[in-house]
Amino acid sequence: RKALAKAFYFQGRSDKALEHLTALHRDYPGDMEVNYFLGAAHLRGGNREAGRQYLASLLERHPDHGGALRLLGLSLSDEPGREQESLDNLLRAAALGARIEDLPCVIGTLQMRLDRGDEARAAYQECLEYSPEFPPALFGLGVLADERGDKGQTIVYLERYLNVAREHPGVLIRLGVAYLRV
Repeated sequence: RKALAKAFYFQGRSDKALEHLTALHRDYPGDMEVNYFLGAAHLRGGNREAGRQYLASLLERHPDHGGALRLLGLSLSDEPGREQESLDNLLRAAALGARIEDLPCVIGTLQMRLDRGDEARAAYQECLEYSPEFPPALFGLGVLADERGDKGQTIVYLERYLNVAREHPGVLIRLGVAYLRV
């Protein structure tokens, strides 16, 4: 049954996976893999709270489960006020060897939201080394350069942002002001 549930999950059929995983969870509530996939399937299906509950329950029993830390951290990354919690989970998952796509880019965004300019700048620069056109990094570096008063770098990063992302009024205004100041 577990193999069937996982097959549905990997086929993108979260509803069928949840059906089988929920039945498995009733029979084996402490099964680490069932809890992990229940959390993942709920997150994929848009039920963040249920997904986070299963992952948190799993982490109570297995605090070094890199996959659960990764999923929990990523699920928190776009929720205002939970940036530090997300960052802690993601860094811990990475330290345990969990693969996290675009980790420096995500970390840069979280550091930016935590108003940690130097850390955000370092993470975004690392991000651009392997993903040179990552829009949030270009935007973040443009904003950080503007806050430092470096209008030239502001223009460079925001122009690059506009080349790869949809126009955004805030970017256009900041870029226009930077041009006026130069």
